[in-house]
Amino acid sequence: MVNFLAIAGAVLAADHPGEVMPDRHWDFVHLDLTVKVDWESESVTGTAVHQVEPLGRPYGWVRLHQVALDIAEVLVNGREVQGWRLGNDTLDIPVPPGRDAEVTVSWRTTPDSGMHFRGQRGSADEIREVWTHGEPEENRYWFPGWDYPNDLFTVTTHVEVREPFVALANGVLEEKTPLGDGWNRYSYSFDYPIANYLIAIAAGEYRSYDADGVVPLEFIASRRAREEDVRQTLATSAEQMVYFGESFGTPYPFPVYRQLFVQRFKHSGMENSSFTILNDGLLRHKDEEVTIRDQMLVAHELAHQWFGDLLFCYGWREMWLKEGLAEYYSYRWLEHHYGPGLAASWMKSTLNMADDDANPMSPRGWSEGEEQYSSVYSRGAAV
Repeated sequence: MVNFLAIAGAVLAADHPGEVMPDRHWDFVHLDLTVKVDWESESVTGTAVHQVEPLGRPYGWVRLHQVALDIAEVLVNGREVQGWRLGNDTLDIPVPPGRDAEVTVSWRTTPDSGMHFRGQRGSADEIREVWTHGEPEENRYWFPGWDYPNDLFTVTTHVEVREPFVALANGVLEEKTPLGDGWNRYSYSFDYPIANYLIAIAAGEYRSYDADGVVPLEFIASRRAREEDVRQTLATSAEQMVYFGESFGTPYPFPVYRQLFVQRFKHSGMENSSFTILNDGLLRHKDEEVTIRDQMLVAHELAHQWFGDLLFCYGWREMWLKEGLAEYYSYRWLEHHYGPGLAASWMKSTLNMADDDANPMSPRGWSEGEEQYSSVYSRGAAV
C-alpha cells in the first residue's frame, strides 16, 4: 500500500533549463481567487492573489500564465508596481529576489477558452450557466496563474454571480454573502495541494441533492432535471468511494465530493479536485438503463481523486499515469461489483485498442493535439 498523502505533501524543487516543462523559480503556496462572472456580457472580472516563495538561486521575476487578459493593476506586497511585461501567454512581474512575496493581479476578459457560457438566446440549451474546464492549459484564459502541473498550492475561491445563479467551486462552501442588487458571493476553501488545471468554477440555475457517503456527496444538475434521474445515474458513487478507499489504502482524501451535470461539456467528464463536472448527456431517465459504460465513467472520474488529484503527474508527458490508473481501476470496480467475467471482457477490448495504438504513452515532447491523448487511456490501463 502507498500512503499517497505523504507523496502529495512533498515540496517540489526548482526545475532545470531544458526540461520539457516551464522553468520554475518560485513555489506557489496559496491562491486567493475572486471572480465576478457576468453571463449577460460573457465576461469575467477578477483579482488573483498569489503567495510565492523563492526556489534555488534568487530570481527577480515571477511568471504567471495568461492569454488575452486585460490587466488593470499589479501589486507586489500591497504596492503597485510598474514594468511588468505581457507576452503571448505570460505575465512577468518584477519582485524583490530571494524573499517571500504576495503578488496581486486584477483583470477583465471575455474568454475565448477555459470558461464557457451556455443558454444564450437562440441556442438549444435548457438553462443559463457558466462552467470552466482547465485541462491541459486553459485556465489561463480566465485567470492568471502558474498553469502547469509541476507546482501545487492551496486555493480559496470567491465567485460573484447574480441570482438566480448558484456558484460552485473546489472544496468546502464557507460562506454565501449578499452583495446587493441581486448579486451574491460564494466563498469556497480547498486546503489541499492542487494543480492549476484542476481549479474549476460553475454557475447556473442548479439544484443540489445530498447523498450519504464516506464524505458528503452532492449531486447537482439543472433545475429542469428530475431528481430521480440524477440519483439513478450517480447511484454507484458511494459504493465506488468505499471500494477505492479500501483498494488504495487511503480513504477518499477530500472533505466533499460534488458531481455536476452541465450542458455541452467538452468531454464526458473532468475530475477537478473534489468537484467532477460531467456531460449532461450521461443523465439517464427513469425508464432508461444506466449502462456499464456510464458506471465506468463515474468510477473513472472518482478514481482520479486519488490518481491525478492527490497523487499527481509532474508534467503532461506522464499523464498516462493518472489516466491509465483511473481507467484500470474502473475495470477493477467492475470486477468487484459484477464479477471477473464482465471486467475481463472490457479489459480485453482495452488490450486490443492498446495493441493498435502507435502513439507513445510518454512522448519526449508535448503537444496539445488530440493524438497525444489516445494512448494514455488504453495503453496506460494495459500497463
